[in-house]
Amino acid sequence: MLLLDDSSQRKLKSYFKNGLFAPSDQEVDSLVKEAIESFMKLSYQELGLDTDETMRAPMAVFGPRTDHQGGVDIIYKKGRDREVRYSLVDIAVLQFTKDRLGICRCALDLISGRMLNKISKECFYKDVVSISIETESFTKTKKRTGILGELFEMHTQKMCNVEKFVLRNSGGEDLVINISNDETSNNNRLSEDFSNVVVAVKKLIQNKK
Repeated sequence: MLLLDDSSQRKLKSYFKNGLFAPSDQEVDSLVKEAIESFMKLSYQELGLDTDETMRAPMAVFGPRTDHQGGVDIIYKKGRDREVRYSLVDIAVLQFTKDRLGICRCALDLISGRMLNKISKECFYKDVVSISIETESFTKTKKRTGILGELFEMHTQKMCNVEKFVLRNSGGEDLVINISNDETSNNNRLSEDFSNVVVAVKKLIQNKK
């Protein structure tokens, strides 16, 4: 099952594979958002829910997936607007029932349209320990190119930051989604302000505990 129709899927593949008639950066952004909305609708089926069983509309958290999934190569492409787009997107949809939080997650390969590592699970609101947006900083070492770099094994270091949406529960099965990073670029087209999701979920959980 694909989240987009064949025509839209071919456009995304053409974009990341540098096809002759590749779509614009803006069209790609629209197609990605469309795929996320389709996954939000699919989450009802995956979690076995009817719309009248939920207390509010679902909320989605998403961002670039930078580690390989299922043998899929990740392509980073800088668009004409100089922003980096990623061919693998991590998506988590939160569904809210009377007493439980439903989570439907996948890594969407924009090139093939496949939903990798799809998982659906639920937890009681009382078991949610915390929900937050956290920043993790680390230093990445990269070997310098060129003759001097090869002869003297010279390396450069760069400080990188990854912003994460983190939901922890008492069972130890945490939900962690990388929502932005500056490892490849200072810009990230999929980056959004998910603080509204954190606030909404916190309020709902506090009312249910």
